[in-house]
Amino acid sequence: MDYFTLNIAEHFFILSSICLLLYAWQRKQMLRHIKNHYPELWQQATIKRMGFTKQTVQISFIDKVIKAGTDNVSHDDRVSNYRRNCKVVLGLAALFCILSVICNLYFSFSYTSSL
Repeated sequence: MDYFTLNIAEHFFILSSICLLLYAWQRKQMLRHIKNHYPELWQQATIKRMGFTKQTVQISFIDKVIKAGTDNVSHDDRVSNYRRNCKVVLGLAALFCILSVICNLYFSFSYTSSL
């Protein structure tokens, strides 16, 4: 396998990692937005339930509220943009990861067949 083909696969993997870091950053910004603009929802989310950690309960509770669409949170423009952007970013991360695997497999098979 030459340097160029390995480099392509590495670039796809790096792009996938960047997308996952961007997703984590967006999620942190969204939790900060909910904490600042919806304190009653944040208070409900911080109650410790069934021995789970506080952070796990916060994320799962807030995700359920956002997906349910029953609260004012689901009609917030920033929250709807967050949901759309997360789908795009996670889709791109999956695409880049798949392209990285395909490049590695394709070029490794072509390299072994040329031996």
